[in-house]
Amino acid sequence: MPEDKDDEFGEYHDDDPFCIGENKSLQTPAKRRDDLPNNNMNTNIDLPMKKLTIEDSTEDLNWNEEPICCPNEECSIPLLTNEKRFISEEPIEDDITDSLAIHILNFREIVLEYLKKFIDLIECTAEQKKNLLLKSEKILDSHISRAEKGGFTIRITANLKNIAANIIYTVASSNENMPKITTSYMSNISGISSDNIARYYNKYFKHLYPRIGLSYTTWGFDNIKKIISLFFFEEIMSNEIKISKLVMRLKDNVQKNIELPQQLTQKDIKVLQQMVNQDKDKFIKYFTDLGKLIKLLIITSNIHKKIGATLVIKPLTDFLEEKGINLLSTSANFHKNVIDIVDFLKKSRHSDFFPNRSTASKDQPKDQLKANRIISREYRKIIGSKLLLYAIKNIYGGKYFKDGKGKCLECSKEGLVINTDISRLSALEFHHKKEKKIEFNESYLYHLFSENRANPNFLDYMIKLMESENVKLVCRNHHKVKYHNKYYRYFQYLINWENIFSLPAELIHILIRTSINNFRKTKNKSLEDKREIRKYIKRKLKRKHIIETFYGKYCSACKEFSVVKHLPAIVGHHADKKTKTINASKLYDLSCSEIVKILEQEKVGYICANCHKVIHNKFIHLSHRIYEDKNIAKKIIDDYNNTNSRYTLSVVQFQLLIL
Repeated sequence: MPEDKDDEFGEYHDDDPFCIGENKSLQTPAKRRDDLPNNNMNTNIDLPMKKLTIEDSTEDLNWNEEPICCPNEECSIPLLTNEKRFISEEPIEDDITDSLAIHILNFREIVLEYLKKFIDLIECTAEQKKNLLLKSEKILDSHISRAEKGGFTIRITANLKNIAANIIYTVASSNENMPKITTSYMSNISGISSDNIARYYNKYFKHLYPRIGLSYTTWGFDNIKKIISLFFFEEIMSNEIKISKLVMRLKDNVQKNIELPQQLTQKDIKVLQQMVNQDKDKFIKYFTDLGKLIKLLIITSNIHKKIGATLVIKPLTDFLEEKGINLLSTSANFHKNVIDIVDFLKKSRHSDFFPNRSTASKDQPKDQLKANRIISREYRKIIGSKLLLYAIKNIYGGKYFKDGKGKCLECSKEGLVINTDISRLSALEFHHKKEKKIEFNESYLYHLFSENRANPNFLDYMIKLMESENVKLVCRNHHKVKYHNKYYRYFQYLINWENIFSLPAELIHILIRTSINNFRKTKNKSLEDKREIRKYIKRKLKRKHIIETFYGKYCSACKEFSVVKHLPAIVGHHADKKTKTINASKLYDLSCSEIVKILEQEKVGYICANCHKVIHNKFIHLSHRIYEDKNIAKKIIDDYNNTNSRYTLSVVQFQLLIL
């Protein structure tokens, strides 16, 4: 079956088979089916004939009524944005001369012959051909009856091919189990332009034989869709009404023409009434989908606004389609419809409620693409940080968020001040009590959101997922000391023994070997494992000795974490990465004098892991966008500046000390 590729109105033609006015000569397209009957009725009738004049039929058409449907891939009835230029607004004249009336008997015979010829050319089953002819004859007889009753006058110049093509198109469009026939398809068969077929159908047949499956995706319905979307939004927001109840109330009000949005015109209301009358179930399905779409938009907008995310439509439509919600349209049209609705609501009086919509652009210049990549990184950081902050506030019923602060419980036990302040939120992270599967940092939380952004329960889902992993909130320092570096925990009494460095090196080696061979968790280790454990302890001893000797017994920035209690958390930091010549894992295999010389050359300072995290905050300029409270953003920036200043001072002091 050929596709309907040209179902659009063209220029106005005056070969209307039912036209009342001047006698026009018949316009028959060249090179069409020559085997069909001659269309010139003057060779088949006796003139003059008496005109049929009876009182107007009660079934007479509203000549000025504009059709609802329009061109799209699902609709074969075309419509221009200004249909009125194709529909005469002049009243039907009653004083028609007898010479213009057609011979009804001959008219029926010739149109029936055309019907048979056209149907024979249609590609369909024999049963469908039979039904097409039977139903076409009924419509033809009904059409003649309307003319006999004075509903209209059939002119002697009537284009009978057009009438036959219209009748077949009407049958196929208004009945189930018929071949798919479009105006273009009938134009190819009949030689009548698809413009005229569509125009005459809209004018004379459509009101009596409505199309099956009235389109909810046409331009004529677009304004209605937007108005009802806004109406649903306001009803759901103010009354928290159930969607099913809201849709049934809309249906009843449409039928009664009461309590409808004022923005709906009388034409819009007639369209809605026709939709209810033609297919009530379809009406309910469409507006139930629309209601569920609006409700999801409300929920997801709240989530997106809370975390500062832009709204991406594709995941939203995919999520809805999986649940059978599609506004009775294809995926492509559904996506476009949702964009139209979102943009319309965003421009309404409720614009502040909705987040900005993400828009993609192509063929951007290179400098713009580079700028966009930077913006994208910053955007991911903002969203990930806000999600992390939400998790800190809400996990385990707010266990870690007290007095407006997210705190590491270990820091609170030790009475720390700087590291329990809200300005140190960036130093907090989640530890897995069980075997580590997922690292719930800003990066992963953003990824989790991007994969589930259409989920209306995403935030609850995120919290439940984290709780199911038995995560625990700790600062970076306590994370390193309490949950990593197990050999430090096993042998910390040896490493931190205050008299250890007063012993000869040989005796220290003996103590290390003896401790490993006698400790219950290491005594059965392999020789290779024991060798690695010995090397680990030696590195920690050198590290402790050098840090305490040259940098002090506490973190040089916050002054809260001691080298003795939190040695694994004290880390080196290079003021300039370009000066780095050796990895930290190999540095402490060297002698102490060699280590100090390298630290001097590379200008390394030692601070705790929390302060290290603060110094490495490349997105400090985004603080005011991550934290809504301006005071918090200011504290974070102040802490960043103070930490950097103290670190720089400690490096200078180290340089002076070794001179």
